[in-house]
Amino acid sequence: MSTMRNVSSNTSQRPTSNALVQFHHHNLNFPHLMMIAMENIPPTRDLSLAMR
Repeated sequence: MSTMRNVSSNTSQRPTSNALVQFHHHNLNFPHLMMIAMENIPPTRDLSLAMR
């Protein structure tokens, strides 16, 4: 197991989300995906996204 893990390993899909994903496209040569917390998330809780 790797000591460094991708953010997707701590992400789950649930009907109620505690985070959202925003695409920042001002620089098309270097696009950014930002995950923004919608509430305080404790260190042991997974990030959950509502796929709509």
